[in-house]
Amino acid sequence: MDSETKIKVSSIDSLTPLIGKKVVIEDKEIGLFLTEDGQIHAIQNRCPHKDGPLSEGTVSGDYVYCPLHDQKIDMNTGLV
Repeated sequence: MDSETKIKVSSIDSLTPLIGKKVVIEDKEIGLFLTEDGQIHAIQNRCPHKDGPLSEGTVSGDYVYCPLHDQKIDMNTGLV
């Protein structure tokens, strides 16, 4: 699968604003997030610091906070 391949993993109706959802695609965990302004973000579901499950983290604006160590991850870039 290349970066241009689209795979339906969820519907917008099954996403709750500010609450992450974990999906698995080809053995890779992805965190889906619906922000308050209606944007959908999909990022790898693990914090680069200690592999915390980001889909269980707190969402604020375009950021998700790792539930293990409160690392702030930008959902647009993936940067801590």
